[in-house]
Amino acid sequence: MDMLNQHAPNPSQPSAPESGGRLPSRSLSDENEALMTKIQHVLSGSAHDLRKTLIRDMVTRVIRMAEQPLDLLDMKIVNRAFKELRYAFRVFQPYEHCLKVSMYGSARSSR
Repeated sequence: MDMLNQHAPNPSQPSAPESGGRLPSRSLSDENEALMTKIQHVLSGSAHDLRKTLIRDMVTRVIRMAEQPLDLLDMKIVNRAFKELRYAFRVFQPYEHCLKVSMYGSARSSR
């Protein structure tokens, strides 16, 4: 294939819209409704279930953060922290039966 035809669009694949680069899947209201259904399912349950209580607390804190006038960069930091925590939990999940040690500190040299 020559260089001119290498990036030719494939007629069997739908093209992405020019604004945003993603194909439209569902309307925003459909996505919001699906999200609300998931939230209701996650938050439903006994108040004595510690897992549900902790999740309810996390969701409440996220909502409170959204109501505060936080800087966009601060919100990006929180978002990235959540992503990194989810990744770390997934990575270390196979080792949940092993005892672990956490060490924190900063190296300093004396002169």
